[in-house]
Amino acid sequence: MLAGSRRRILGAAAVVVSLGAAACAQVLGINEGEPYPDAGPDVSVKKHDGGSHDTGTRDVHVGRDAGHDGGHDASRDSGHDVSRDAGCMPQPGICNNRCGMVIDSCNEAINCGGCDGGLSCLDNACSCTAEPATTTCAGRTCGTVNNNCGDPVPCGSGGGPNCASPTDICLSTDTCCTPDNVTPCIGKCGQAVTNNCNQNFTCPETNCGDGGVCLANQTCCTPDPSWCSNRCGTSTNDCNQQVNCGGCDAGLTCSGGGACGCTPESVASACAGKVCGSAVNNCGQTVYCGPGGSPNCASGTAVCVSGACCEPESETSACAGACGGTVKQNNCGQNVTCGACTSPAICYMGSCCTDNMAATCSGVACGPVLNACGQTDHCTNTCGTANPCDVGDAGPNGCCVTDPLMKTCSGIACGPAINNCQQPVVCPNNCVPAALCNAADAGANTCCSPALLSTTCSGIACGPAVNNCNQAVTCPNTCTPMGLCGAADAGPNTCCTDTTACSGVTCGNVTNKCGVSVTCTNHCVPSALCGAGDAGPNTCCVPNDVGLCGTATCGSVVDNCGQAVSCGSCNAGQTCGDAGACCGITGSNCTLPSDCCSGSCGVATPGQCD
Repeated sequence: MLAGSRRRILGAAAVVVSLGAAACAQVLGINEGEPYPDAGPDVSVKKHDGGSHDTGTRDVHVGRDAGHDGGHDASRDSGHDVSRDAGCMPQPGICNNRCGMVIDSCNEAINCGGCDGGLSCLDNACSCTAEPATTTCAGRTCGTVNNNCGDPVPCGSGGGPNCASPTDICLSTDTCCTPDNVTPCIGKCGQAVTNNCNQNFTCPETNCGDGGVCLANQTCCTPDPSWCSNRCGTSTNDCNQQVNCGGCDAGLTCSGGGACGCTPESVASACAGKVCGSAVNNCGQTVYCGPGGSPNCASGTAVCVSGACCEPESETSACAGACGGTVKQNNCGQNVTCGACTSPAICYMGSCCTDNMAATCSGVACGPVLNACGQTDHCTNTCGTANPCDVGDAGPNGCCVTDPLMKTCSGIACGPAINNCQQPVVCPNNCVPAALCNAADAGANTCCSPALLSTTCSGIACGPAVNNCNQAVTCPNTCTPMGLCGAADAGPNTCCTDTTACSGVTCGNVTNKCGVSVTCTNHCVPSALCGAGDAGPNTCCVPNDVGLCGTATCGSVVDNCGQAVSCGSCNAGQTCGDAGACCGITGSNCTLPSDCCSGSCGVATPGQCD
């Protein structure tokens, strides 16, 4: 029964080329990676673990099941012709240290799977971890370069090989260069030059500007405006132009050398020791010592230095060891501005340096690290919030492992504390209920017991106070009256007193500085009144009745102190009129208007006051 079952299993397995580990074990009834007992040499289960790159794939190779159970042919059970497998033993461990599709010793294609850990499969071997493109292209802004795995990586803009600006040039150093066609052509015309991007081009012949002349040596010349000084006649100026300087004054004769009353020495004599630049001859004329009567050197690239021609060294030579806009002098005494480094490189210690942050932070858990360019790189924090970086006993680039709260709070009664990772924690409050934690003179992490009110208020007359536990309390008010506590300038815990409120006051009531109304002693003479009339609230008013009644003979008036003063009285039967004069009663018999208080007599009724 066992052999028959095995044949059926093998017949079904012959159809299978590759199965998962669990499926193979279930179908074949065997342990993973082990031959079935008594299966013979033609049955094996091969595990392609590929060393460190196990893909979990197992291939089943089944040979002919000859000699088992009466010579039963497994190919008939499966319908699969396995005669080609006869006599071929698959190579054991074919996928060890291999990846991808390989051909085994039986000429079968076997998939050994991919690579783990970011490794690349090259020629069926997991041999390389591809670095980030930023690392591969560090210091490069264009072009294509192979990474550490030999794969081409474009370093230009937008993931391509080109520069960000379409007018820029990608140099052999894989850096972008913006062509400068102006600087190489300064002072040159029609001359072949090379720009900063190593491109060859010809300067325009019109490059000399207004009034400039393009000389035969393809350099620009600006005519000397003072050429005719001390000259006469027609001569050739410094730019090889014919110039008529006119005749001579005061009857002088223009010599053959073009000087008035003077025969100029030869240019060679005047320029002795010079091959360029200018000199002044014996007739006071400026002459030029270069070829063809120009101030320039024969070479269009040379410059004139103190009468000698000097070929400037290259910018690379002049700027050796310098960058970042540093100005240096070349061999001809010219200032050369050394170019800045191409981003992201920086100028460090006289040379361009590109930070490789991946290399700088390799093996660093977190925190700042000084890179090879003298800059501080802030490495990615892999610590997390629970284990902060670079605090406590962790070290400058380590993750701190926090102590248990019990350890941090050992010996602490209550309140906030700082653990070994410099994190704030709150310790359990072990103070008695009536006490306060961390209050006033208790000290940090100590329980405070409030003092008695009498202790807190000792020496305090009244008002608010703070006890030893920093609690607000109110001390008993010992002031009389109680409203004097803390008034005016007395202070919050002092009774206010003021004995000088009436100083300089003649009479009346005043409010002292404590806010209390005080009646001052009346120093007025007996006839004077305090604060009456126009005297003011604390001043004596002396009545002035002289002439106060004027022509009035009756009635009363109010004096300057607000008192009523009598001006006389009328006889019986008379009334004091508005004018202060006595008059008859209205309606009585009258003879004169003065008899009537109305001022008219007999107008309406004869003999009667109107």
